[in-house]
Amino acid sequence: MKRFLFVAVLLLGCLPIGVSIAGCGSEQSSYCDATNKQRVNQPVSVLLEPQFSSVSLAFTQTRLLATPTAKNCLGSVVAVPSYVYSSTNPSLLDVAPNGNMCAGSWNRNTGGGIANYTICSAPSQATIEGLLSKGGDNYSNFSVQVTASAGTVTSNPVTVFSHPQVSSVVSYPTTTSTTCTPPAGVTCNSNSTLTPSACVSQSAASASGGLQLCSLVCAEALVQSGSGYTTQLTDITSAAGQITYTPVNTNVVNVGTTGLANPIFPGSTVVTANVSGVTASAGLFSTCPPVKMQFQSPGATTPTFISVAPGNTAALQLTTIDSTGASINPSGLAYTSSTPSTIGVGATGIVSPLYGGNADVYASCLPPACNPSPLDYLGLLGNGDPVVSNAVRVNAPGTVSSIVYMANFSNGPYFSVLNTNSNVVTPVQLPYNPNSMVISQDGSKLYFGSDTELMSYYTSPLGQAAVDLSVPGKVLAVAPNGTTLVISGQTKPQVGQSKGLPIVYIYTVATATYGTEGTVSPATRAQFSADGNTIYILAGDQEYIYSLNNGWTIQPVVSGATNGTDVAVLTPSVGAFYSGANTQAVSYCGAQTAPPTTAGPGSGTVFYPATSTAIVSDRLGISNDGLHLFAATSANSSTTPYTFTDACVSIAPYTNYAGGVCTAPVTPSGEEPVPITACPGTTISTGNKTYSTAGLLPANATVTGVPVSTTNSLAAGATTFFTAYTAFLTYEGGTASGSGAVLPYYQVFDGHAAPAGLSSLTLKDPGSSTAPQIPTAGVVSPDNSTLYVTTSGDAAVHFVTIPSTANGAAPSGPPFEDTSLNPPQSTELPGIGGGYVPADAMVVRAVRTN
Repeated sequence: MKRFLFVAVLLLGCLPIGVSIAGCGSEQSSYCDATNKQRVNQPVSVLLEPQFSSVSLAFTQTRLLATPTAKNCLGSVVAVPSYVYSSTNPSLLDVAPNGNMCAGSWNRNTGGGIANYTICSAPSQATIEGLLSKGGDNYSNFSVQVTASAGTVTSNPVTVFSHPQVSSVVSYPTTTSTTCTPPAGVTCNSNSTLTPSACVSQSAASASGGLQLCSLVCAEALVQSGSGYTTQLTDITSAAGQITYTPVNTNVVNVGTTGLANPIFPGSTVVTANVSGVTASAGLFSTCPPVKMQFQSPGATTPTFISVAPGNTAALQLTTIDSTGASINPSGLAYTSSTPSTIGVGATGIVSPLYGGNADVYASCLPPACNPSPLDYLGLLGNGDPVVSNAVRVNAPGTVSSIVYMANFSNGPYFSVLNTNSNVVTPVQLPYNPNSMVISQDGSKLYFGSDTELMSYYTSPLGQAAVDLSVPGKVLAVAPNGTTLVISGQTKPQVGQSKGLPIVYIYTVATATYGTEGTVSPATRAQFSADGNTIYILAGDQEYIYSLNNGWTIQPVVSGATNGTDVAVLTPSVGAFYSGANTQAVSYCGAQTAPPTTAGPGSGTVFYPATSTAIVSDRLGISNDGLHLFAATSANSSTTPYTFTDACVSIAPYTNYAGGVCTAPVTPSGEEPVPITACPGTTISTGNKTYSTAGLLPANATVTGVPVSTTNSLAAGATTFFTAYTAFLTYEGGTASGSGAVLPYYQVFDGHAAPAGLSSLTLKDPGSSTAPQIPTAGVVSPDNSTLYVTTSGDAAVHFVTIPSTANGAAPSGPPFEDTSLNPPQSTELPGIGGGYVPADAMVVRAVRTN
């Protein structure tokens, strides 16, 4: 028993020894190395932010320093219970125990229950005068070094500027030097801002280019005056510390921490300067604008004419030159096709024909997506001006069939579908009587307006998509990308009103939401620009323009340009025409009544400058390439002459009109008619030839439309195009004379022959009692080869073949021919009194030929 107790005591006595040995091992791992001199929980360095910049505080301002970071000998972060902060001049900048800085002095032992370090007072006048007496520039000695210590380890110093309250920041013209020296006359009293006399090319961004942004920081502060001191507005830039410059548009310029501004993409932007919590406009920075865009097919014999089979693609090359002559790469470019339903062009300029046909494709730099500018500086140095490339003409070999949709707006809730490949017409019943019809550019959706609701239908397979009771009215237009509709409606009648007030809905299809704008008269016509960003709307005698970027503009009516009934948009979006007694041309190049200069901003911004032309028009049509405007008038009586005008559109400095006819475009230096450079002017001019339509239209007829076909070809080895333009006239009312419906048409070949004037085609008469009488509506096929036209009398659809150019030569054979079946296919649109009625509107989409 005694032996057992002895062993137990011995074991218990050994335990502390074992524990002590283990403890020695743990103690050993607490050191950095075998010398046992530096523990791992002890800091060897302290980092205080900011390391690479300074802090600027105006007198009485406070700022809490960032918590320092302490690291041990192994580079790991270690915890420090508290730091001791130091300032090289506590009278100028005081630091509380928690790291809160005061530009001046913190209160201590104030009494009255006021806690220490809660009131920051400005430095005493004695402190300020003492620093000023040391000489140097004004307030050049008003900076301190702040550090944080953990035991014997002290952080890196942080420079803190403590200075009088900033009252203003005066910026002055930039220089290429990194040293800011204000030019003569620039003082704290001069109110200068940066308004460059020259832009910086985007090409300088990859070199050592850029501009140094410079400013004076000004304050009401003490300055030496003789043997004493006085308070006045003075330059304290040397005491203000780092000025932070921030561009409003960060896509135009990047400004580094030193104020060096490097261009990014073309455009101009206001830059703000911030120092010590005070923000002021530093002025304007300009990245040089594009002035010419050359679009072509690399390696092609004729770079601006290519042939691409449907289903294939072709990459086009865009060369953009800025105002310094440098080659650049703008952002926000838009690519458009004159016939996107058959020949598309992607966001990078890749052409991809879906069907046979032809088109002109363009590249555009349209503000604000490309080359933006503040409105007050619109046009200064060329920023804010649109630029459009030359056209590349694309031919897609092959034929295409069409699906034609027809509607009558006064004979019941129907529309009909004509498959031109099978020549079968299918009637479709709608929920309500339609009053309008449009089709999306890709042909996937139909929209019908009515007095009750908006109705939409898918085209393939055919079926109803949606209805919306919140937007009754007439559908006037659909955006190129199909996202937005323009609907003419009216508000709900108020008490005492028989009907509501006219209103325009800008309707978003995906969300079924809309914005509205009241109009004096009901809107009757609307057209989108090719990029979808601008809508031109006609309501009575008033012209409205809606921009996704600038909102609504009520366009002033140019003297004489009244009684309009139609609007047409130039391709590719360079402007628009409003019909009237003097057709009004509207430019896309914004201008100002008081233009901006290098001395300051402009005023009186006019987004869409307009001019009046001598053309009288009721209905308008425009060729795909934008070079021809076709205008027709309706007569009010048999004594009023009908007219048809072929107007050759010119945008200075280019002209394509001479000797009474349209000619091949005449341009400076042998260039294409486009590029038009950067908004060379705000005037769209027209040279024109006017013809009488007397004898072609019945008395008292009203022109309903001017369908236009544009075809072009290039002979082997040739460098100039042969382009055929054909315009038709549809109409209603009046009394048909003679046998069969007379379809007036006009064809001209640019640059090769004078037009022969107006002609007409008598549409096919099957010899029955229901002979065709008047062509009421028509639409050109997507490949520009056929006009589908509906006629009263027989209530049928006629197919009119349009002769097109081939191999750079005029068409051969019969000029025009009605190739319809005999008898032509009925519209299948039921009339209220029985039988069928002609269409009031026709739209078309392309389908592959089987």
